[in-house]
Amino acid sequence: MCYTNPKGHGTWYIPSLRRLLSRIEKTLSENPTIGQLSDSLSVSPTHLRRLFKATFETPLASYIRSRRLALSVDMLFNTELGIVDIAVYEKK
Repeated sequence: MCYTNPKGHGTWYIPSLRRLLSRIEKTLSENPTIGQLSDSLSVSPTHLRRLFKATFETPLASYIRSRRLALSVDMLFNTELGIVDIAVYEKK
């Protein structure tokens, strides 16, 4: 995933977005909400969504869904867990 520089923004947001990506990865199985993620960065959910989309050219919610799907696929191929077990694990 590469960064683009949204118009009107300096580079202050890059460390914040790196922390955001790290937090998303750490909390994937907990299904983090955009509200929780925006609170962790002290920005509004609307601002976080706009900044994420402008920077990564994909909506934040779509990114989270794709990462959760990738985690599920990885678990399916690399563990002995079945689909139902993985689905239940993902909701914990």
